[in-house]
Amino acid sequence: MKAKIFTILIIASLFFVGCAGTKNLPITDSCANELKHHTVACADNEAPDFKAHSAGKSMAGGAFGLIGAAIAHSSMVSEGNKIISENGVEDPAGYIAEQLMSGLVAQYQLNQVHANSAPVQSDDIEHISSLYKNADYVLDVKTVNWLTVPGRVVNRYRVVYGSQLRLIDTNERKVVAEGFCSETSKSSDPDFSYDELMGNNAEGLKNQLKEKAEYCVDHFKKNVFMVQ
Repeated sequence: MKAKIFTILIIASLFFVGCAGTKNLPITDSCANELKHHTVACADNEAPDFKAHSAGKSMAGGAFGLIGAAIAHSSMVSEGNKIISENGVEDPAGYIAEQLMSGLVAQYQLNQVHANSAPVQSDDIEHISSLYKNADYVLDVKTVNWLTVPGRVVNRYRVVYGSQLRLIDTNERKVVAEGFCSETSKSSDPDFSYDELMGNNAEGLKNQLKEKAEYCVDHFKKNVFMVQ
């Protein structure tokens, strides 16, 4: 029982790191009108660590307290990043940004510019505005968390995904629209075996991430940008 409780706690801590304090800020009518005929660039964010959870790792963590938790976390990160690298799993944030950019350009008559800059190293508005000073606005989409978690039965898993969106006015150095998308597995969703997710170059994992990315695109369009 203690190990099971520990599993729940460590999953919660892994998912909500980086999520706290993110508020929803839909674009206002006045700001939407101001967007027209301005330029917009897409921020280049590096993907965070992917955490591959297994029942064995959580049991080990529960058995050895904080030290075990640290070891289990490190192991999850190491295994997860290996899965991403070896199977060419793409960060869903890129797809989300691409789809949102297309909608913004069409609805608000924006002109997209392609900035050749280094990846964003900080969430700081000044930093991002300086990197993309050739654009009036920056579409900043990043993955906050992506990981596998235990399913309803032993040795079955689900995929959890969360992303953050900001539209930044580089001239005023301020966020004009913001949102957070958390696409966790629903109770009706199926569990997957490790092989179903990671077999055939992680095809199952890629499919799950694509579904969750589509959900986030729809969520951001409807609740942040009011894009049809």
